[in-house]
Amino acid sequence: MAKERHELKLGKGAAFVKSRLKRLRQEDETWEADFRALPKPMMQSETHYLGMVVSKRSGSILADTQVEGRPSANDLATLLAHAMRRPLTERAHRPKRIHVRGHPQWRELFPHLDELGIKVSVRQELPKVKEAYEDHLRQMREARRAKMVRPTAEQAAVEKLFPPLPSGSGATATSRLATRRCSASSPERWTTAVWSSRMTGPIRWPRRWRRLRRD
Repeated sequence: MAKERHELKLGKGAAFVKSRLKRLRQEDETWEADFRALPKPMMQSETHYLGMVVSKRSGSILADTQVEGRPSANDLATLLAHAMRRPLTERAHRPKRIHVRGHPQWRELFPHLDELGIKVSVRQELPKVKEAYEDHLRQMREARRAKMVRPTAEQAAVEKLFPPLPSGSGATATSRLATRRCSASSPERWTTAVWSSRMTGPIRWPRRWRRLRRD
């Protein structure tokens, strides 16, 4: 399975079909294409990679995809074919130049891009891809924080059991909390409206105290 995935497959049955891509108009543009590793959750065994094709002139993302494990030349070919035939922000076309990083697995794709009139340059830095990648990570963090703030089903059930009292009722959050604690700790002795007779009856002084008072 892994060997089949890493063999470059072009033409019929693949996204990268040179005869179709040659029909697209070619514009004087430079694209950046790369795959970047995504943060790996604790329960995830294999690293996922985000592939992006970004226009160097406008900074717009033309195509993106995610793959599991180390990206191959097939992954890059598919990503570039989608950017040419079905770009996210522009009409179908092919560029004159593509910048990539120096990963050895990309090399077998270079002759096929050259047949399309596309010059490939290896660069150490791809600033537009880096900017788009960091923006994607920022959106991931914001989505994760929003999910953490959202109340769970148990929290929502508690809110339904103890809804907020209307304004002007005279009760405060502190008094409600105290009443709930008393009710939970000793339900037979304490209630919110009825008090035990031992607490409201007259005070009876001990006999010894009465003698002392007569003297």
